[in-house]
Amino acid sequence: MAVPSYTYTLANATTADADQVMQNFNDILNGVTDGTKDVSVSALTVGGTATFNGAVTLGNATLDDLTFTGSLASSIPIKTTNTYDIGSANLGLAGIYFGTADTDTVRIVAADQAADRTYKLPDAGANSDFVMAEGDQADIGGNKTFTEGMVIDGTVDENQLRVQANATQTSDVFVVEDSSGNNLFAVEGDGDVVIGYGTLNSDIQFQLINQGATWTFLNDRTDGDLEISGGSGQVGIGSTAPTAILHVGGTTATAAAFFTVAHTTSGGLFFNGSYASIATGDSTTDCMIRIRKDGTSGRSINSAGTNNASGNDYAEYMIKENASDVIKKGTVCGVNSDGKLTLVFSRSCSFVIKSTNPSFVGGDTWFSEEGPMPPKINFCEPIRHKNMDNAAYEACVLEYERRKRVYDEKLLFYNELHNEWLQRREKARIPVDRIAFSGVVPINGISGHPGDFVIAVEGENDTIMAQCVSSKGFDMSLFWCLIGRVFSSTGDQLLVSVHM
Repeated sequence: MAVPSYTYTLANATTADADQVMQNFNDILNGVTDGTKDVSVSALTVGGTATFNGAVTLGNATLDDLTFTGSLASSIPIKTTNTYDIGSANLGLAGIYFGTADTDTVRIVAADQAADRTYKLPDAGANSDFVMAEGDQADIGGNKTFTEGMVIDGTVDENQLRVQANATQTSDVFVVEDSSGNNLFAVEGDGDVVIGYGTLNSDIQFQLINQGATWTFLNDRTDGDLEISGGSGQVGIGSTAPTAILHVGGTTATAAAFFTVAHTTSGGLFFNGSYASIATGDSTTDCMIRIRKDGTSGRSINSAGTNNASGNDYAEYMIKENASDVIKKGTVCGVNSDGKLTLVFSRSCSFVIKSTNPSFVGGDTWFSEEGPMPPKINFCEPIRHKNMDNAAYEACVLEYERRKRVYDEKLLFYNELHNEWLQRREKARIPVDRIAFSGVVPINGISGHPGDFVIAVEGENDTIMAQCVSSKGFDMSLFWCLIGRVFSSTGDQLLVSVHM
């Protein structure tokens, strides 16, 4: 090793103690070369590369400053793992930068920063997952944005994601937005769950709204349809174990109906299905229930119990000989040789009574044209959600008003078509009438007693009249014009048990 050279400047240029100077040089040499003497330097500047081969201590108090103007040119090895910190509980770094370029740089900063910060994790290549340590994590305050997908892969059977609302929460607790900031899914502060809201012209809008004891479903698709599919396809209402495609359950403790449907064009409730094939033939006249028949068996209803009806007779539709004839209820009329109704005695082969209050009616095939369907309602009153600003709500109101105008226009057109359909139906109704074939019906214009036979007789101008004949005065010659027998007499009206 080359001996270092030293320059020593004497304080007194005229008088010098050679021994003291020599001693000072020896102390410097000994201290630098073998460490037998301490060297104290108030200020030291090293112009070239400096190497310290032993343990080095920088500063002897926390108030001593260390200033780095150069750049770190090597890794920093750690002597003992999980032992030392940078900073302290009271004094910390403002931030640490990681990464290789501006686009990949990450700055981890202290918690109390005044301005919003954006953090971007650098791409780690094939192993590009971002893994958080197990256990409860510290709170993440403020708004944080992830520009790439985030996967929560649970390794323990526990809550994988928990969002806890504030004690006085009024804003949405959880929101999923599209790229334009429109809400796709939201859990509101009061527990409402809303899917696809924002504006009423959304392609999909499904809202599940908690209204106290009632949960309201709102669907605002353009066609207004709601489809439930998947799995077994069984839906239970009032049942946790449905055994049919639609299982409506309930208890005898409630007086509410199990199933209620508002009317359509020609049937409040329309059944159009069977185990095998489907056949039409049902009348399209207004009713509460329309049921088509099985295409194989021809059956519409199989009933194991009694079918109760409030009517008193069984009737069938018959065609009138003269379509302009007006036949009142309880009127006796004839049947001609073509099986058509007539009010002319001489053209009659047998006699019948018009039905008054039928419980069953057959021959209902005189009109089968399907009526027009009313327009679907694809709008509802705008609901202002908590996170909607004035512009968004006004857009909802405008869209609601637009849809309602379109609906009103379609409704006017439908009403015109429906009225035309009603006129065609009434025109088809004129040539037919309901005739009692069995049961009890009132009869007009005669008097008698219970047990009397009721027969048809010729009236003025070849009309048909009814007349009562006692059981003693009845003989088989009158059988061809027999109508029935008096069942009871109430005031001036006779109830007749129909005979065919």
